[in-house]
This record gives sequence, structure tokens and C-alpha cells, in this order.
Amino acid sequence: MGARLLPEHPLANSWAVMIEAAGPLLRKGHDAWALYPIGQSRPAASAVPSIPGFTVYAVPAGPDWLYVGQTRQPLRQRLEQHLRDPYKFSTWPDVVALALDEKVTGYDVDRLERLGHEILRPRSGRRWARA
Repeated sequence: MGARLLPEHPLANSWAVMIEAAGPLLRKGHDAWALYPIGQSRPAASAVPSIPGFTVYAVPAGPDWLYVGQTRQPLRQRLEQHLRDPYKFSTWPDVVALALDEKVTGYDVDRLERLGHEILRPRSGRRWARA
């Protein structure tokens, strides 16, 4: 088993709220507590599984959330795009993800991302979902 966002981590409670909000939309068998290292390694995001389909993801760092986003690309591919930015590459240490069921709608994904912005209050990110 790999790294996990542990219950004693200062961000665990807010991530638990996100997991609960995703509820039945979560893909069966997905470990939403898995913590994947992404920054400061080459190739970037190589430890992230290539999770296909809709995913809402967040970047924790210390006591803060840095970013919340969504993708329909494989998660590793999307993170590799983010990490081309030198600032993100040097400051984003890990990512957690909510892999969503294949029957999820775009509306559901937008709603979860928007909820992520409200609950996690990330320090960066400019695009907000429409939901």
C-alpha cells in the first residue's frame, strides 16, 4: 500500500467531507485517501496511476490546499500538463483524487469541483465550475 492522507493530517476532515459528498458517484474500488507524490521528480507525476474518466483532484501542502480541479483525461496526463509550470512543479508535492463512476454527468463533476473550492478553499486556481 502506498502513501495515504492520514486521519491526523490537518486536511483530513475537509477531504472526508469531499469523499462523503461524492458518495455513490465514486468509482467502485477507488481509494480516495491515496496520496500520490507529483512534484519535484522526473518524470513528473510518474507515481500517479493513469486514472481514466472524470476525476476531481486536489493538491494538499502542509496545512493548506493549493488547488482543486477536474479532468476527463487520465489523471496522470492532466497533472503532467500542470507540472510543466515551474511554479507548480516546485510547490505541488502530492495529489489526492476522487475517481468517479463512468455514469457520472458533467453537471455532477462541476458540482463536486465547485464544492471542492468552497470546502477546501485552495490558495490558487482561477477557473470555477459552472454548477
